[in-house]
Amino acid sequence: ARFGCVGIMHADQVKDAFVSAMNQHQKGDLVQAENAYRHIIDTVPNHAGSIHNLGLVLYQRGNVEEAIAMYRRALAIAPNYDEAYNNLGVALEKQGHLDDAYAAYQQALRVNPDYATAYNNLGDVLRKQRRLPEAEKAYREAVRQKPNYALAYVNLGSALWGQERIGEAEKAFRQAVELKPDYAQAWNGLGGTMRQQRRLADAIEAFRTALRIQSGYPDAQNNLGLALAAQGDMQAAMACYRKALELDPSYTPAYESLAGSRRYGPEDTHEISHLQTLVHSPRLSQSSRISLHFALGKMLDDSGAFDQAFEHYQSGNRLKRETVDFSQEEYIAEVSETIATFSRQFFRQKRGSGDPSELPVFIVGVPRSGTTLVEQIIASHPQVFGADELPYMPAIKTALPAHLRTNTPYPACVTMIDEPLTRSLAKDYLKKLQAIGGNAERISDKMPGNFFNLGLIALMFPRARVIHCRRDPLDVCLSIYFHRFAYGHAYAYDLVDIAVHYRQYEHLMQHWRDVLPLDMCEVQYEELVANQDWVSRRLIDYCGLPWDDRCLEYYKNDRAVRSMSHWQVRQPIYTDSIQRWKHYEKHLDELKEMLAEADRTAAAID
Repeated sequence: ARFGCVGIMHADQVKDAFVSAMNQHQKGDLVQAENAYRHIIDTVPNHAGSIHNLGLVLYQRGNVEEAIAMYRRALAIAPNYDEAYNNLGVALEKQGHLDDAYAAYQQALRVNPDYATAYNNLGDVLRKQRRLPEAEKAYREAVRQKPNYALAYVNLGSALWGQERIGEAEKAFRQAVELKPDYAQAWNGLGGTMRQQRRLADAIEAFRTALRIQSGYPDAQNNLGLALAAQGDMQAAMACYRKALELDPSYTPAYESLAGSRRYGPEDTHEISHLQTLVHSPRLSQSSRISLHFALGKMLDDSGAFDQAFEHYQSGNRLKRETVDFSQEEYIAEVSETIATFSRQFFRQKRGSGDPSELPVFIVGVPRSGTTLVEQIIASHPQVFGADELPYMPAIKTALPAHLRTNTPYPACVTMIDEPLTRSLAKDYLKKLQAIGGNAERISDKMPGNFFNLGLIALMFPRARVIHCRRDPLDVCLSIYFHRFAYGHAYAYDLVDIAVHYRQYEHLMQHWRDVLPLDMCEVQYEELVANQDWVSRRLIDYCGLPWDDRCLEYYKNDRAVRSMSHWQVRQPIYTDSIQRWKHYEKHLDELKEMLAEADRTAAAID
């Protein structure tokens, strides 16, 4: 689907032979087609169409290097041959020469500015280069040129998802399935966006639709398992993961899903040994190798083989770090600008703004700090609905410059916000909450990264409740390092990056304590584990609700949970994760040094 057309007509004396060769090519008889094109070229050495089409045949037969030579030869004869530029780009991309592929697609578009296929392929290269806004622009141009281009809509959905614009990604995938109802990949992408938005029943149906269309689709099978796990059906989920591996034993994400579905032990030696052999296979892609390293890290950690576990986590993180962009300097600057913008004076000037609703409860903190456990406890109260991680506040922040009709980015633009817009944004957020949580007295949003957005939250909801989850810095940083996130969290794959992120988080939270016109409830994970009853009662009291004993048996709550360890939240309080870092102490000297300042800050707060 990514190639241009198969050839053009040339001189009359070779017309019949060329048509015959193309027919053989289109029927899939590649050997006969190759011989026919070579015969024409022997007769007419400058027949650009035959040279180009021979390149296509060679590419399809796996001879990428010779295909590239044929495309270049065709272009030397016909410099404005747009299809040859496009297909040269495909071959170069296959070899990993992304900059050269980018240049080839650009040349195709210079010759033919209306070339939808080249725009789509350009988007693919940009996405691989992690230039997602540019990739989005290329895909949008592809569908503008060719409105029925289902593949480009799927790719657009992936680019939007990579930018954490899940609602927009859903629209793109939905457009693809409307154009092509039997497009399994589009249904799989659509299901993924709905799973991220906690619409699990819809997600499950989408994944099952993908599997009805393409029964041997391991990615959809694995994703179906993840959605079932979020509903608490771990047995059905594990059956899906194993079915994915039956379909494709090299589909490594299923091993990662299995690793997160239960606790492993000595009885799993055979499975662990199999993965230890598989991870060294030279045929694995980088993505597959990353999945296996994280899976092995989890299995070996469960089994008590801590040094081996760390080696695999370290290898997986090193590979993953190559695929993400995180700038410590940019992150520090963003925190500094947020602190400068949301000053005491800012809140004095904006006093009395926003919506007085007490409906929202924001649960914030760094990932792996206990946010899921806290939400599960309060959501076990009959008057609370746990809405999980909602993308709405980050989306409001992203869209704020457009609402204000300014080019000034967030957070600086927030100084321009007026009372009508503040109330409008708050009401829109409340409508979305109520659409999820119905008539609940309190609805929780446990997007951990909303710790960055507390200034905007305080502006919109001056009576909102904020629960800040804290955990031992070494434990929480190590736990982040040991998890591969579905998207975002680019800081999470290097211990120094994690330490910088954590120190800046503590710096920002101290600022919020100093200036925020909200009374936060701070929960220390270790205290919650040691004294569940007292902390749980304090949480419910903070939410302004009467006590309910069901909050102590949160693990019996069958609400859907989208957590990185689905099975753990279904268990009673356990202490295994307290001071877990000591198992890995000899590997953490640099992390401990980086966190020393953050530790002192936390101690001062206590």
